Amino acid sequence: LGATLRSVPMRFDRESRSFALDVEALRAALGPQTAALIVNTPHNPTGKAFEEWEMRAIAELVREHPHILVISDEVYKYMIFD
Repeated sequence: LGATLRSVPMRFDRESRSFALDVEALRAALGPQTAALIVNTPHNPTGKAFEEWEMRAIAELVREHPHILVISDEVYKYMIFD
């Protein structure tokens, strides 16, 4: 297929001891040759679930590149552990 995998690592904030989406790194990874974007939340292996602002940032980037197919893996969205 000639595809090239690009991964965008999560950014770790030592002060809050949490992971966050690096929006600028994702922006830099997307372009006219990008065919698909896989969104995994909760994110493996960190267990980080994207915040609303992160999902909105992803949506905005995809709007800038309407040719990109978004594959969203939200397998844990409906699971409840008690």
